[in-house]
Amino acid sequence: MNKARKYFAITNTDVEWFKRAKRGKINVWHFPPGSRPRVGSLRTGDPIIFLSYAEQGGEFLGEAKFINAKRVDYNEFERKFKERAYEVERAPFPKPGQSCWVMIIDDVIEYDNKIKKRESPFAYMPIIGLNPLTEKHWDKLEMLRKMAQRPSPIDPKEHLLRKLKEMNWKDFEDFIAHLLQIIGFEVRSTRRTRDGGVDIKGLLITDIMTMRLMIEVKKWEQKVGSEVVRSLRGALDMSVGEGGVIITTSDFTNDAINEAKRRGAIEIGLINGERLVELILKYFDEIEDQYKMSLGLRRKPLYEQFEVVS
Repeated sequence: MNKARKYFAITNTDVEWFKRAKRGKINVWHFPPGSRPRVGSLRTGDPIIFLSYAEQGGEFLGEAKFINAKRVDYNEFERKFKERAYEVERAPFPKPGQSCWVMIIDDVIEYDNKIKKRESPFAYMPIIGLNPLTEKHWDKLEMLRKMAQRPSPIDPKEHLLRKLKEMNWKDFEDFIAHLLQIIGFEVRSTRRTRDGGVDIKGLLITDIMTMRLMIEVKKWEQKVGSEVVRSLRGALDMSVGEGGVIITTSDFTNDAINEAKRRGAIEIGLINGERLVELILKYFDEIEDQYKMSLGLRRKPLYEQFEVVS
C-alpha cells in the first residue's frame, strides 16, 4: 500500500451541501468559528467519505478528494472562500474579527446506492465531524464502495404495482381518491360497481379550467375490454359535458384502446398500471406518510429516484 494514502476521513454533511458540491457549485467545507477539524495525517488526494444527516443513523452519499485544510481569518474567508462555501445552521460563516477552518475538496463522486451507516462496514465506528482512520480500515472502505455499486435487485415500479394489487379494495379506493385529489381532482361521490370496480365523480380543477369527470377504477388482473369503455361513455352526463377516465392496475385490450379513441364519440382517457405507477412517482412527495409506508417506497437523496424499503 502507498503510505502516502494511509488515511481517509468520514464527515457528516447534509444532502443539499452534497448536491451543490457534486454539481461543482462549492468545493469548500467550512467549520464554525472556533472549531478545528481533526484532519490528522490527511494528505492531498486522500478520499473523504460523506455521511448524510438525512436519515436516522445517516446514509453514505459519496466521496471526494481531500486537497487541503487551513485556518483563515474573516477577511481571507470573504475574499477567497465565501463563494466556494455553503452556509448551514451548524456551521455559520465567520463574522468580522472571527476566524474559521476550511477544508478544500475536489472530484466529488456520488454513490449509486446509498448505504445506511448501521448497515455499512462502519456501523460500530464513532463518526463525529472529520475522523482520520488508519490503514486497517481500508478494507471497510473498499467494501462500502462495492456495496454502493450494487444495483437494486427490485425495480421500484414493479414493486409499487404489486403493492397496489395487494391492497384490499377499501384501502385501494381511498388511496386512488387521495392521489386524484393531489392531482387536482375534487371528489364529489363514489359508487361501487358490480364488476369489481368503483365510480368516482367529481371536478378536475386546473389553473385555466374546471372539468366534470367520471372515473372508473378497476383493480383487475385481466385486461379491461371495450365493453367497459362503452359502458362508461354511456353513463356520462352529456348535458354538462362530463368526461370519462378509466384507471386500472392491469392494462387495456387493443379493442378498448380503439374504442376509447373512436371518431365521432367522446374520447375516454385510459390509465393502465404502468401509467398509474408513473403518476404516483410524479406526485410522491405530496402523498401522505401513511400511504408511503404501506407502499414501502421512499425517495432517494439527490435525484428523482426511488428505492424499495426493506
